[in-house]
Amino acid sequence: YLLFSGDPKIESVVIDCKMPKDVGSMFYYCYKLREVKIPDYIESIGSFFLISTKVKHFEFPKNLKRIGGDCFTLTNLETITVNDSLEYLEQHSVFVEKLQEFRIPATVTYMRDPFLGGNLRKFVFDDGNKDLRTLLSGNLPKLEYLYCGRRSMNPGWGFPCLKELVIGEPVRILELKNISIEDADSLKVYARSTSPQDIYLDFGDSSD
Repeated sequence: YLLFSGDPKIESVVIDCKMPKDVGSMFYYCYKLREVKIPDYIESIGSFFLISTKVKHFEFPKNLKRIGGDCFTLTNLETITVNDSLEYLEQHSVFVEKLQEFRIPATVTYMRDPFLGGNLRKFVFDDGNKDLRTLLSGNLPKLEYLYCGRRSMNPGWGFPCLKELVIGEPVRILELKNISIEDADSLKVYARSTSPQDIYLDFGDSSD
C-alpha cells in the first residue's frame, strides 16, 4: 500500500478518509515528512511504514494491534505514544536510535526482538496477567530503568547499564538470566506489591 512512498516533497499527512485496516509502506523514504496521523481504526502497520523521515513523534492508532518488522527504521522519532490494544511486535519493528523510552501495554502477548540496539534508557512492561511470549536476544546497551509488571516474565535481554529494577504487583516469576549488569552492586531493586507474596526471582549466573 504505497500511498505516499518515495514522495520527496510531502511534509505533513493527516488521513481521515476510509482506507484498509492493514497498511504497509505508506511513507517509505519520504525524506521531508515531519508529521503524520492515520485513522484510529487501523489495526496493523506492516513493514517499512515510516522509514528515513523527519517525523519526531508518532501516536499509535487507538485500535492498532500489530507492528510488522522494520516498521519504524532509521527515523528521527524521539517519542512514540503507545495505545492499549497493541498485541504483537515483530522482529526489528522499532529500530530508532533517538528513542529513549518505550512502554509495552498489558495487551501485548507476543514480541520477537522488536528492538535492535538503540539508545533506550527506560523500558516498561505494564502490569498484567496475560502470558507474554517472547523471542528476545542481545542487549539493550544503555537501558537504565526497567519496570516488570507481568505475572510471569523472562525479558531475555542483557542490561549492562541497568541502575533501577522495579517489580510490579502482579509478578510471581521473574527470570533475568541474561541481565549481565556491569555494576551489580549499584543496582536498586524495588517491589511495588501492597500485599507481599512469594516471588521466584532468578538472575542466573550473571548475578555473581
